[in-house]
Amino acid sequence: LRLIFDQTVGGQDEVVTSSPMIPANSSQSAANSPSAGPIWTTPGDSGLIHVLRAQFGYKDVTSAVKEFCEDLHGYCPVLMNGKNLNVGDPWPRYAKRLTVVYTCGDSADLHVAQYGENEIYPADPTIDANGQTVHLTCKDSSKVKPGQFIQVQSAFFGGKDITAKASGHCDGSYQGCNFQTNPQIVSDEIPGYSKRLTILFSCGDFNSSSNSEFYFEQLGQNGLSPSESTNAHGQTAHLRCGEHARWKPDQSIEVMSAFFGGRDITWHVASFCRGAVKQCLYQPDSRKGVGDPIPGLTKKIVISYRCGTGSPKVVEYGLDGLSSGNNADQGTPQTLSCP
Repeated sequence: LRLIFDQTVGGQDEVVTSSPMIPANSSQSAANSPSAGPIWTTPGDSGLIHVLRAQFGYKDVTSAVKEFCEDLHGYCPVLMNGKNLNVGDPWPRYAKRLTVVYTCGDSADLHVAQYGENEIYPADPTIDANGQTVHLTCKDSSKVKPGQFIQVQSAFFGGKDITAKASGHCDGSYQGCNFQTNPQIVSDEIPGYSKRLTILFSCGDFNSSSNSEFYFEQLGQNGLSPSESTNAHGQTAHLRCGEHARWKPDQSIEVMSAFFGGRDITWHVASFCRGAVKQCLYQPDSRKGVGDPIPGLTKKIVISYRCGTGSPKVVEYGLDGLSSGNNADQGTPQTLSCP
Protein backbone atom coordinates (compact mmCIF):
# COMPACT_ATOMS: atom_id res chain seq x y z
CA LEU A 1 0.00 0.00 0.00
CA ARG A 2 1.44 3.37 -1.02
CA LEU A 3 0.41 6.72 0.40
CA ILE A 4 0.71 10.04 -1.43
CA PHE A 5 1.40 13.21 0.56
CA ASP A 6 1.05 16.73 -0.83
CA GLN A 7 3.74 19.00 0.64
CA THR A 8 5.03 22.45 0.05
CA VAL A 9 8.80 22.69 0.17
CA GLY A 10 10.63 25.92 -0.53
CA GLY A 11 7.47 27.50 -1.91
CA GLN A 12 6.91 24.75 -4.54
CA ASP A 13 4.35 21.98 -4.40
CA GLU A 14 5.80 18.49 -4.47
CA VAL A 15 4.12 15.12 -4.41
CA VAL A 16 6.07 12.68 -2.29
CA THR A 17 5.20 9.03 -2.55
CA SER A 18 5.93 6.91 0.46
CA SER A 19 4.98 3.70 2.14
CA PRO A 20 4.20 2.99 5.79
CA MET A 21 6.93 0.38 5.60
CA ILE A 22 9.20 1.55 2.77
CA PRO A 23 11.17 4.85 2.64
CA ALA A 24 10.56 6.96 -0.47
CA ASN A 25 12.77 5.96 -3.43
CA SER A 26 13.88 2.81 -1.60
CA SER A 27 14.15 -0.63 -3.10
CA GLN A 28 13.90 -2.28 0.32
CA SER A 29 10.97 -4.67 0.59
CA ALA A 30 8.20 -4.13 3.11
CA ALA A 31 8.91 -7.48 4.66
CA ASN A 32 12.50 -6.50 5.50
CA SER A 33 11.91 -2.87 6.48
CA PRO A 34 12.44 -2.03 10.19
CA SER A 35 10.63 1.29 9.96
CA ALA A 36 7.02 2.02 10.70
CA GLY A 37 4.74 4.92 9.83
CA PRO A 38 4.96 7.31 6.85
CA ILE A 39 8.46 8.51 5.94
CA TRP A 40 8.85 12.13 4.89
CA THR A 41 11.98 12.98 2.95
CA THR A 42 13.40 16.03 1.21
CA PRO A 43 16.80 16.40 -0.46
CA GLY A 44 19.62 16.89 2.04
CA ASP A 45 17.69 15.72 5.09
CA SER A 46 19.06 12.99 7.34
CA GLY A 47 18.33 11.43 10.70
CA LEU A 48 15.20 10.74 12.70
CA ILE A 49 13.47 13.74 14.27
CA HIS A 50 13.22 13.88 18.08
CA VAL A 51 10.98 16.70 19.39
CA LEU A 52 12.19 18.36 22.60
CA ARG A 53 9.72 21.22 22.99
CA ALA A 54 6.88 22.86 21.08
CA GLN A 55 5.13 26.08 22.09
CA PHE A 56 2.02 27.47 20.36
CA GLY A 57 1.13 30.93 21.67
CA TYR A 58 0.91 30.41 25.43
CA LYS A 59 0.27 26.66 25.09
CA ASP A 60 2.75 23.82 25.44
CA VAL A 61 1.98 21.46 22.53
CA THR A 62 5.07 19.28 22.84
CA SER A 63 3.15 16.04 23.24
CA ALA A 64 0.97 16.70 20.18
CA VAL A 65 3.88 17.62 17.89
CA LYS A 66 5.95 14.79 19.31
CA GLU A 67 3.22 12.27 18.56
CA PHE A 68 3.01 13.48 14.98
CA CYS A 69 6.71 14.03 14.15
CA GLU A 70 8.71 11.77 16.42
CA ASP A 71 11.05 9.40 14.52
CA LEU A 72 10.08 10.70 11.10
CA HIS A 73 13.06 10.71 8.78
CA GLY A 74 14.51 14.19 8.27
CA TYR A 75 11.32 16.14 7.58
CA CYS A 76 7.93 16.79 9.17
CA PRO A 77 5.37 19.39 8.01
CA VAL A 78 3.28 20.52 10.98
CA LEU A 79 -0.04 22.05 9.93
CA MET A 80 -1.41 23.70 13.04
CA ASN A 81 -5.14 23.09 13.43
CA GLY A 82 -5.26 21.67 9.93
CA LYS A 83 -5.70 18.16 8.67
CA ASN A 84 -2.86 16.64 10.63
CA LEU A 85 -2.55 18.38 14.02
CA ASN A 86 -5.48 19.84 15.96
CA VAL A 87 -4.58 21.44 19.28
CA GLY A 88 -7.41 23.97 19.55
CA ASP A 89 -7.07 27.73 19.80
CA PRO A 90 -5.30 28.55 23.08
CA TRP A 91 -5.43 32.26 22.43
CA PRO A 92 -8.52 33.60 20.56
CA ARG A 93 -8.16 37.00 18.83
CA TYR A 94 -4.37 36.69 18.87
CA ALA A 95 -1.94 35.74 16.17
CA LYS A 96 0.12 32.87 17.56
CA ARG A 97 3.72 31.81 17.16
CA LEU A 98 4.80 28.16 16.95
CA THR A 99 8.35 27.32 18.08
CA VAL A 100 9.58 23.73 17.86
CA VAL A 101 13.01 22.64 19.15
CA TYR A 102 14.24 19.21 18.10
CA THR A 103 17.27 17.05 17.27
CA CYS A 104 18.01 14.82 14.29
CA GLY A 105 19.33 11.30 14.60
CA ASP A 106 22.12 10.70 17.09
CA SER A 107 23.48 14.24 16.77
CA ALA A 108 23.34 16.51 19.82
CA ASP A 109 22.92 19.56 17.55
CA LEU A 110 19.66 21.41 18.18
CA HIS A 111 17.35 22.49 15.38
CA VAL A 112 14.50 24.98 15.51
CA ALA A 113 11.42 25.63 13.40
CA GLN A 114 9.55 28.86 14.18
CA TYR A 115 6.71 30.66 12.47
CA GLY A 116 4.37 33.53 13.31
CA GLU A 117 4.39 36.12 16.07
CA ASN A 118 2.33 36.65 19.19
CA GLU A 119 0.27 39.75 18.42
CA ILE A 120 -3.22 41.09 19.08
CA TYR A 121 -5.59 41.32 16.16
CA PRO A 122 -6.08 43.17 13.91
CA ALA A 123 -2.72 41.80 12.89
CA ASP A 124 -1.40 40.66 9.56
CA PRO A 125 -2.82 37.12 9.29
CA THR A 126 0.37 35.97 7.60
CA ILE A 127 2.16 36.12 10.96
CA ASP A 128 -0.29 33.67 12.58
CA ALA A 129 0.92 30.06 12.78
CA ASN A 130 -2.70 28.95 13.23
CA GLY A 131 -3.67 27.10 10.06
CA GLN A 132 -0.15 27.38 8.64
CA THR A 133 2.42 24.68 7.92
CA VAL A 134 5.68 24.81 9.86
CA HIS A 135 8.44 22.67 8.36
CA LEU A 136 10.77 20.67 10.60
CA THR A 137 13.87 19.71 8.63
CA CYS A 138 17.27 18.28 9.49
CA LYS A 139 19.21 20.64 7.22
CA ASP A 140 22.09 22.75 8.48
CA SER A 141 20.03 25.91 7.92
CA SER A 142 17.69 24.95 10.78
CA LYS A 143 20.46 24.40 13.33
CA VAL A 144 20.27 26.50 16.49
CA LYS A 145 22.88 29.17 17.15
CA PRO A 146 24.19 29.26 20.73
CA GLY A 147 22.77 31.76 23.22
CA GLN A 148 19.64 32.69 21.25
CA PHE A 149 16.70 31.54 23.41
CA ILE A 150 14.86 34.36 25.22
CA GLN A 151 13.99 34.25 28.92
CA VAL A 152 12.21 37.23 30.51
CA GLN A 153 13.69 38.13 33.90
CA SER A 154 11.31 40.96 34.83
CA ALA A 155 8.82 43.32 33.21
CA PHE A 156 7.15 46.47 34.55
CA PHE A 157 4.51 48.64 32.87
CA GLY A 158 3.66 51.93 34.53
CA GLY A 159 5.11 50.52 37.75
CA LYS A 160 2.99 47.34 37.57
CA ASP A 161 4.74 43.97 37.63
CA ILE A 162 3.75 42.19 34.40
CA THR A 163 6.57 39.64 34.41
CA ALA A 164 4.15 36.71 34.17
CA LYS A 165 2.49 38.22 31.08
CA ALA A 166 5.76 38.95 29.29
CA SER A 167 7.24 35.58 30.25
CA GLY A 168 4.25 33.67 28.96
CA HIS A 169 4.43 35.66 25.77
CA CYS A 170 8.17 35.44 25.05
CA ASP A 171 9.91 32.72 27.07
CA GLY A 172 11.43 30.07 24.82
CA SER A 173 11.29 32.21 21.68
CA TYR A 174 14.28 31.86 19.41
CA GLN A 175 16.29 35.04 18.61
CA GLY A 176 13.41 37.50 19.01
CA CYS A 177 9.97 38.26 20.43
CA ASN A 178 7.52 41.16 20.17
CA PHE A 179 5.47 42.20 23.20
CA GLN A 180 2.63 44.70 22.83
CA THR A 181 1.27 46.83 25.69
CA ASN A 182 -2.32 46.58 24.56
CA PRO A 183 -5.17 46.95 27.11
CA GLN A 184 -6.24 43.42 26.23
CA ILE A 185 -2.91 42.18 27.62
CA VAL A 186 -2.18 44.57 30.50
CA SER A 187 -4.57 46.87 32.34
CA ASP A 188 -4.05 50.61 32.79
CA GLU A 189 -2.97 51.08 36.41
CA ILE A 190 -2.36 54.84 36.16
CA PRO A 191 -5.04 56.41 33.90
CA GLY A 192 -4.17 59.88 32.69
CA TYR A 193 -0.43 59.24 32.84
CA SER A 194 1.97 58.22 30.15
CA LYS A 195 3.49 54.85 31.02
CA ARG A 196 6.92 53.29 30.79
CA LEU A 197 7.58 49.66 29.82
CA THR A 198 10.83 48.06 30.99
CA ILE A 199 11.70 44.45 30.20
CA LEU A 200 14.86 42.72 31.39
CA PHE A 201 15.60 39.54 29.46
CA SER A 202 18.37 37.07 28.85
CA CYS A 203 19.47 35.25 25.73
CA GLY A 204 20.96 31.84 26.50
CA ASP A 205 21.13 28.23 25.46
CA PHE A 206 18.10 25.94 25.28
CA ASN A 207 16.89 24.96 28.78
CA SER A 208 20.10 26.29 30.31
CA SER A 209 21.41 29.44 31.94
CA SER A 210 24.82 28.91 30.36
CA ASN A 211 26.05 31.29 27.70
CA SER A 212 23.46 33.87 28.82
CA GLU A 213 23.69 37.59 28.09
CA PHE A 214 21.35 40.04 29.82
CA TYR A 215 19.65 42.91 27.96
CA PHE A 216 16.90 45.45 28.55
CA GLU A 217 14.24 47.09 26.42
CA GLN A 218 12.63 50.29 27.72
CA LEU A 219 9.90 52.35 26.09
CA GLY A 220 8.19 55.53 27.22
CA GLN A 221 8.27 57.34 30.54
CA ASN A 222 5.85 57.57 33.45
CA GLY A 223 4.53 61.11 33.62
CA LEU A 224 1.59 63.46 33.20
CA SER A 225 2.13 64.16 29.54
CA PRO A 226 -0.15 62.30 27.13
CA SER A 227 2.52 62.63 24.44
CA GLU A 228 2.76 59.47 22.34
CA SER A 229 6.52 59.78 22.31
CA THR A 230 6.67 59.27 26.09
CA ASN A 231 3.88 56.70 26.40
CA ALA A 232 4.53 52.98 25.94
CA HIS A 233 0.80 52.23 26.05
CA GLY A 234 -0.17 50.47 22.82
CA GLN A 235 3.42 50.26 21.62
CA THR A 236 5.40 47.13 20.83
CA ALA A 237 8.65 46.17 22.51
CA HIS A 238 10.95 44.25 20.19
CA LEU A 239 13.16 41.86 22.14
CA ARG A 240 16.13 40.82 20.00
CA CYS A 241 19.15 38.83 21.09
CA GLY A 242 22.33 40.82 20.60
CA GLU A 243 20.60 44.00 19.44
CA HIS A 244 19.89 45.72 22.78
CA ALA A 245 21.99 47.47 25.38
CA ARG A 246 23.34 44.99 27.90
CA TRP A 247 21.86 45.26 31.37
CA LYS A 248 24.05 45.73 34.44
CA PRO A 249 22.77 45.36 38.03
CA ASP A 250 24.02 48.83 38.97
CA GLN A 251 21.71 50.38 36.35
CA SER A 252 18.48 49.39 38.12
CA ILE A 253 16.83 52.19 40.13
CA GLU A 254 15.53 51.61 43.66
CA VAL A 255 13.71 54.44 45.45
CA MET A 256 14.49 54.46 49.17
CA SER A 257 12.47 57.49 50.33
CA ALA A 258 10.63 60.51 48.97
CA PHE A 259 9.09 63.56 50.66
CA PHE A 260 6.92 66.26 49.11
CA GLY A 261 6.29 69.34 51.24
CA GLY A 262 7.03 67.24 54.30
CA ARG A 263 4.63 64.44 53.27
CA ASP A 264 6.00 60.93 52.81
CA ILE A 265 5.30 59.95 49.19
CA THR A 266 7.81 57.11 48.96
CA TRP A 267 5.13 54.66 47.80
CA HIS A 268 4.15 56.94 44.92
CA VAL A 269 7.65 57.63 43.61
CA ALA A 270 8.72 54.02 44.14
CA SER A 271 5.76 52.71 42.12
CA PHE A 272 6.48 55.22 39.35
CA CYS A 273 10.13 54.22 39.09
CA ARG A 274 9.73 50.53 39.81
CA GLY A 275 11.67 48.46 37.31
CA ALA A 276 13.28 51.49 35.63
CA VAL A 277 16.76 51.07 34.19
CA LYS A 278 19.29 53.91 33.89
CA GLN A 279 16.74 56.72 34.21
CA CYS A 280 13.39 57.63 35.75
CA LEU A 281 11.63 61.01 35.56
CA TYR A 282 9.23 61.90 38.36
CA GLN A 283 7.06 65.01 38.21
CA PRO A 284 5.50 66.07 41.53
CA ASP A 285 1.95 67.33 41.11
CA SER A 286 -0.57 67.69 43.94
CA ARG A 287 -3.38 67.16 41.43
CA LYS A 288 -2.35 63.57 40.78
CA GLY A 289 -1.98 60.90 43.40
CA VAL A 290 -0.20 62.63 46.28
CA GLY A 291 -2.51 65.55 47.18
CA ASP A 292 -1.44 68.96 48.45
CA PRO A 293 0.29 68.60 51.82
CA ILE A 294 0.53 72.35 52.48
CA PRO A 295 -2.05 74.35 50.47
CA GLY A 296 -1.02 77.90 49.62
CA LEU A 297 2.67 77.27 50.28
CA THR A 298 5.56 76.36 48.02
CA LYS A 299 6.65 72.76 48.33
CA LYS A 300 9.98 70.98 48.13
CA ILE A 301 10.58 67.43 46.96
CA VAL A 302 13.46 65.29 48.18
CA ILE A 303 14.04 61.82 46.72
CA SER A 304 16.64 59.35 47.94
CA TYR A 305 17.47 56.40 45.68
CA ARG A 306 20.28 54.06 44.76
CA CYS A 307 21.58 52.30 41.69
CA GLY A 308 21.59 48.56 42.26
CA THR A 309 23.17 48.01 45.65
CA GLY A 310 25.22 51.22 45.50
CA SER A 311 25.33 54.16 47.88
CA PRO A 312 22.24 56.40 48.19
CA LYS A 313 21.86 59.43 45.93
CA VAL A 314 19.59 62.43 46.48
CA VAL A 315 17.67 64.71 44.12
CA GLU A 316 16.03 67.82 45.52
CA TYR A 317 13.95 70.60 44.03
CA GLY A 318 11.97 73.57 45.34
CA LEU A 319 11.75 75.15 48.76
CA ASP A 320 9.12 74.97 51.49
CA GLY A 321 7.88 78.50 52.11
CA LEU A 322 5.60 81.33 51.05
CA SER A 323 7.33 82.19 47.79
CA SER A 324 5.63 81.01 44.63
CA GLY A 325 8.83 81.11 42.60
CA ASN A 326 10.49 77.99 43.95
CA ASN A 327 7.70 75.44 44.01
CA ALA A 328 8.20 71.77 43.17
CA ASP A 329 4.42 71.35 42.65
CA GLN A 330 3.70 71.08 38.93
CA GLY A 331 7.36 71.90 38.42
CA THR A 332 10.33 70.47 36.58
CA PRO A 333 10.40 66.64 36.41
CA GLN A 334 13.13 65.22 38.63
CA THR A 335 15.55 62.82 36.98
CA LEU A 336 16.76 59.77 38.86
CA SER A 337 19.79 58.60 36.91
CA CYS A 338 21.96 55.47 37.02
CA PRO A 339 24.35 55.88 34.08
